[in-house]
Amino acid sequence: MQNDRRDSAFGYHLWLLNRLAQGHFSKVLAPLSIGPGQQVYLLALQESECIHQDALAQRLSVDKSNVTRALTALSNEGYLERNKSPADGRQWLVCLTPKGISARREVIAHAQAWMEELKAPLSDAEWQQLTGLLAKVCQPFAGFKPTDSS
Repeated sequence: MQNDRRDSAFGYHLWLLNRLAQGHFSKVLAPLSIGPGQQVYLLALQESECIHQDALAQRLSVDKSNVTRALTALSNEGYLERNKSPADGRQWLVCLTPKGISARREVIAHAQAWMEELKAPLSDAEWQQLTGLLAKVCQPFAGFKPTDSS
């Protein structure tokens, strides 16, 4: 019974944190016309990088159809370009535009501010412990790529 409550509380807090993050980013990114979940695509592309759309899907561990939808929306807003690969005309190369680079920097600033809000009630040691434990929980799942927890 006690484990059920802990499991339920863990699930609830993950759900709540996800909901709060989605609400926060929906609000702060609305002026940029960046929809929920689209910011990750801007963050996954480096400023001077052009990569195959399939490689971006792999990098993010997401379905190719999700990538296509998100990139179409971001392309329509002028944040990125998609061009046929000169090496293989069946593949698309994805690059940030100057507008996309600017938006990416703004997304990073909003993400850093959000992280500071999350860190506020915790000591540095608690934050490191939390991020380490979350990484440990995620590690067994396919496609997980550990990142710097700072």
